[in-house]
Amino acid sequence: IRDGTAQEATAADTDSQKNIEQARKLLQRAAEVFDDQSQTVYAKLKTDYEAWAEKTRKVVEYAKDPEKRTFALRISYGSAADTFAAMRADVTKLTELQESRIKAMAGTMNGKIDVVRGDVQGMRSLANRVQMAFLVIAAVLTVALGLLGLMVARSITRPVNRAVSQLSEVASVTASASSEVAQSSQSL
Repeated sequence: IRDGTAQEATAADTDSQKNIEQARKLLQRAAEVFDDQSQTVYAKLKTDYEAWAEKTRKVVEYAKDPEKRTFALRISYGSAADTFAAMRADVTKLTELQESRIKAMAGTMNGKIDVVRGDVQGMRSLANRVQMAFLVIAAVLTVALGLLGLMVARSITRPVNRAVSQLSEVASVTASASSEVAQSSQSL
C-alpha cells in the first residue's frame, strides 16, 4: 500500500485474488465434513469471509491510486481488520468444534481398541486352552495306543508261546520214545 510501484501493486492485486479464491475453495472443501453445529458456524464464517474479501479487494484497488492510499490504509487497519478478526473468531470456533469431534471420535476409537484388545486376549487364552487340550489328547492317545499295542502283542505271543511249549513237550516225548525205540533196537 505504501509507496509501491505500479508493478508491485499489480503483483499484490494478482496475489490477493489468488489467495481469496484459494481460501474460498479450502473453506468449501472443509465444509464437506462439518456436522450440523459446525455448518451453523461455517455459514457465519462464509458471510464474514465474503465481507473480508470485499474489503480486501477495495484496499488493493484503492492502493493502486496514490491519492487513495491513505484511505486504503484506513480500511486495511479499520473495517478490513475488523472483518478479518470476525472471520478469525469463526475459524477458531470451527477449530474448537472439530477438535471436540476428534476427541470424541478418539475416545470412541480407544474404547473400540480396548474391546478388540480384550477380544484378542480372549482368543489367545482360548488358543492356549485348545493347545493344552490337544496336548492332553495326544498324550492320552499315545498311552492308549501303547497299551493297545502291548495287549495286541500279548494276544499274539501267548498262543505262540503255548504252541512252542506244547511242541517242546511233544518233541521231548518224541525224543524219549525215539530213545526207547533205539534202545529196543539195540537190544534186539
